[in-house]
Formats: sequence, structure tokens, C-alpha cells
Amino acid sequence: MRVPVLYRVFDTTTGVLVVGLTLFLAWGFGINGLPWALWTVRALGGALGLLYLGKWAVGRATGYVPRRHGSPDGHWPIRMLAILNGLILVWVLISWLNPRADASFGVSEGIQGYLYGFSVLHYREDYLPWLPHSYDLTATRSGFLTYVGLTGAFWAARDWFLGFSAAERYQSETLRHGELPDRVRTWLWVVILSALMMAVVGVLQKLDGSRSLLWLIPWPRRTLPEMPFGPFLYRANAGQYFNLVWPLALGFWWSQRQTALALDPLAPLGKDASFVLLPITGILAACPAISLSRGATLVSAILLVASGAVFMAGKRNLRRGASWTLLGVLVGALALIAAVNGRDLLQRFARDDYGTLNGRTALFSAGRQMLGDFGWLGSGAETIPAIYHLYRKTPQLEEASEGYLHNDWLETLVTFGLGGGLLVLLCLPMLALVWRSGGGHPVSRVFGAQLAIGLGGMLLHAWFDFPFQVVALLGSWLIAAALLSSLAPLQGSAARSTPGR
Repeated sequence: MRVPVLYRVFDTTTGVLVVGLTLFLAWGFGINGLPWALWTVRALGGALGLLYLGKWAVGRATGYVPRRHGSPDGHWPIRMLAILNGLILVWVLISWLNPRADASFGVSEGIQGYLYGFSVLHYREDYLPWLPHSYDLTATRSGFLTYVGLTGAFWAARDWFLGFSAAERYQSETLRHGELPDRVRTWLWVVILSALMMAVVGVLQKLDGSRSLLWLIPWPRRTLPEMPFGPFLYRANAGQYFNLVWPLALGFWWSQRQTALALDPLAPLGKDASFVLLPITGILAACPAISLSRGATLVSAILLVASGAVFMAGKRNLRRGASWTLLGVLVGALALIAAVNGRDLLQRFARDDYGTLNGRTALFSAGRQMLGDFGWLGSGAETIPAIYHLYRKTPQLEEASEGYLHNDWLETLVTFGLGGGLLVLLCLPMLALVWRSGGGHPVSRVFGAQLAIGLGGMLLHAWFDFPFQVVALLGSWLIAAALLSSLAPLQGSAARSTPGR
């Protein structure tokens, strides 16, 4: 059946917006704190959600059934993931519409002229205490609108990844087992090349000493010169983004290499275009350390070990030439780190603040107290800036009023409550079950493992930082998760890759 014209328009527009949103999330200065950037993400996500519903409506009205990679709609894990997603949105919506308080913020002069921030809660009595509620309805409303936009982006991106490209629709042959679909490869090239450009810009800014993000937006007055990297004001956020992308780049190289060898088993290592992904991977893997984020550097090292384990498990498929090349990529990454700011990185690791995790232990202590106070229903999404002032030990002294707990797992349980937090946490094993269910397009287990390593790296870093409170990182993670949910591991003999060289 011919593709309906309206469906084709919706599908093409979806692809443009998925790529556009991916780039905007990377380059939008972290999004947080910039209303125009936040509304852009919401608008793009909302448009993607409407396009997704529009494609479904056109299909229902015309009887058109689009060709798909795999059989994505017949498995219960994806339906359960959609139900959990809907319940999370309902939970946040109820907490916004059932506010316990709204908050206003101010700055006061403390001892010796020190300025400290504080919040004032304006309580409301007309709320239902047995339903989820918020202690800052303005912040929770903002969070709800953002989550709706990102929900639309997730499901639209997944549907787009599953669809056939125009070229694939007219091909007489189907994809070989393990070969990535056109749309997936297009998105991966966009993400990886964009990250490479970000790496170059970040290094140039380090060497140039510029005091503006991307030479456009001046840093806040109290920002230390070594804190920003590229478009991110906080170096750890930049490191978290690179730790999401570089395992993807390595897995993409493997997948492209196996596809080339399936066509020509004797093809030398540098014959196909996939070879360029190796030096790019080395540059991206060096950036968490170049950003001078200790946490991102440690997580990057852990991800490197995990990636090594993945390739060692399949070493019978990895010939000597590829092995030595991968080792050269690692050595090159270390050399790049040492050349750009190796001395500064060593000084960062020489600091003696590990006992307090650079002040994070006090935040964790306050967070545990909050969790005990707010229990099952939580304080409301994105309310930490409003309530943290109440938990400072010395609010009248020189103690900062924090906007994050530097532990996203704990912050999720505090703000969503144990009930809402459980819904969020259940999405993670459900996402793994979606991958394992075999409903998506079958790909190399190495590529799937590298994608999972990138996603898992941000989950690991979330134990002592706040990547998922940053819209740019949350959105990037969700689009990568949408990709994972559209794929499946190769089964049986098909899982055995052609030996590499």
C-alpha cells in the first residue's frame, strides 16, 4: 500500500524534529535557567508528540500499516513502559493541581556582608493531604510541562527509529542481521559529529580563556574559570554528556565494521568509513577528564573497563589489527588529556575533600531527613530549591541554599515521594525488558551493550551528582533510551559476528 501523503509529511517532519531536538539539547547551554531554551524543548517535544498521534490517526483512518523494523507493538514490556510513563505524568499533574504551598525566593545579607539565598513558603489549606502535593506549585507546573514535552519526544523518536526510511521502503532486499537501519545510523552520525565539534570547542575555550559560553553568553560573576566546558556551565554536566556519547561511538564503529566485513571478509581495517569513528571515540572519551570533573573522569574509567569487558568477551571475533588499533585509541586519549590539562587534573585529584565528597555528605544527610518527612507522597517535582532552605543547619550563616541534592536517586524519592519514585525506578528494568523481549530490530550484542553502558554511566553518576535534573542531559538520555527500546539483541547463530581485523 502506498504511503498516505499526510503520513509521509508527518513522518518526515518527525525525523527533522528528532534530529533538531537532539542537537538543541546538546548545544542549548544545558537548558536550565534559560526560559527561552526550556520552552523550545517543550515546544519541540510537544510537536513530536502531536506528530506521533497524527501518524497513528492517519493510519487508523486510511488502514495504512507502516513497515517496521521488528515487531514492536506485540510485546507486553513496551505496553507496561507506556503505562508507567502515563502514571508518572498523572502523579506530577495531581501534585501540581493539589499544591500544599507556593514559594518565593530572595537574597539576604548575613554575617560579614555575605549574601545568602532563602525561600518563603506560602501555605495553602485547601489541599488534599492524602494525594500527591507540591510545596512549590510554580516549579512543579514547570516540571510537568517539561515532562510532557520529553514524553512526546521519547515515543515519537522510538516510532521514528522503528520506521523504514524512503530508501529502505524501495529496496528489494532486507537488512542483514545486525545491520543498523538508515535512520539509526543517521542519528548516530549526527550525535557523534556534534559531540566531536563540542569537544573541539571545549578545548579551544580552555586554551583561549574565554569567559563566555560558546563566546556568546557571559558566565555568572561567581563562576570559577575552570567550571564551564563547551556549552555547559558545569563541567560535570559536560562530562556526563560525553560519557553518554563515546560508548555509543565505539559500539557504532563495531556495528559498521561488522557490516563492512559481511560484504567483504578480507576488507582491511581502514577501508570503510567506520574507521574514522575510532579516533573520534578517543577524543570524546578524553573529554570528561579534560573538563576537570573528577566524578565524570572516574565514571569514564569505569565505562572504559566495562567496554573492555564487552570486547574481551567477543575477542574471538576481534583480530590482532583491531585489538592494537583500540589500544592505540586508548593511548591517544590519555595523551590528549595529558597535553591539554594533565597537571590541572592531577591537582584536582590531589584535593583532600574526599571525606565530605566536596560537601555532598551534608546534602545527602539533608536529603535523608527530607525523605523521612515527605514519605510516600513527596514534596513535588523540582521543589528542592524551595524546601532546602528549611533543612540548613545554620540558615543565618554562610551556608549555601542548594538547588540540587547531588544525588538524583535520592532527589527523585524526595520530590516524587516513595510512591511516585517507585514508578520512575520501575521504568528502568522495564526498559531492559523491552530490549530483551526481541520486539525491535535485531542488532549486534556489542552495539546493544555499548548503548547500555552509555545509559548506565549517567545512572551511575546520578548517585553523586544531578544529571537528570538538567533538561539537556535528561532529554539526551531519553532519546538514547528510545533508541535502545527500538532494538533487540541478535538471537542464536545470528549473534555471532564476522571476525574483525
